[in-house]
Amino acid sequence: TEDITIIYDVKANTNQLRFNHLHPPFNNKMARQAIMLAVDQERYMRAISAEPFWRTCAAPFGCGQALESFVGSENLVAVNLEKAKQMLLDSGYDGRQVILMGATDFPSVYNAALVTKELLENIGVDVHLTATDWTAMAERRNIKKAPEDGGWNIFHTFGPARGPLDVSFLNPEWAGWYTSEAMDELKKDYLRAPDITVRRAVAEEMQKIIFEDVPSVILGEHFGY
Repeated sequence: TEDITIIYDVKANTNQLRFNHLHPPFNNKMARQAIMLAVDQERYMRAISAEPFWRTCAAPFGCGQALESFVGSENLVAVNLEKAKQMLLDSGYDGRQVILMGATDFPSVYNAALVTKELLENIGVDVHLTATDWTAMAERRNIKKAPEDGGWNIFHTFGPARGPLDVSFLNPEWAGWYTSEAMDELKKDYLRAPDITVRRAVAEEMQKIIFEDVPSVILGEHFGY
């Protein structure tokens, strides 16, 4: 109504699709790139949050933030299911079942999982969605065993849009276990950076690796109010 003013929390939450980098098929970079190419951010965000509390955002370190940049994001914003399907086959995907976890007590997380299930099926992936509460999902995501032995391949989560040293998807100890020597060196450069101009330049180099390695797929941002 006209007498209500919505005040947004300017610190958005970044939503992500997180891969397990230890086991097939997503221990293969091309397979992860294929999923990124199939992601339609708008479709995800409409499932994750209500209007007008979301926006698409291809900036890994946050839109409207000091490190906002879209360098390297071309394959995230250009949805191409046919190319994604071919890339997945070229990566060596052998038809094995992919374990996708969804937390039913977090509607935004579970809705994202439903979108991913359909996406995977559309590009020829055999996918099994495990529907549990958040606690059970959070416990299972720490398991490093193969998916068929109680592990997993994909889950969804979200967190504040932050800088390169804080975002979960670059933490090698966090579920998914993405590692990169080049990224580790850039983290050191970022720490040593004397000002925001140098930090931005280092962050953009990190971002190029993010869109090449695809530790996670950035799905967009949603807001509190």
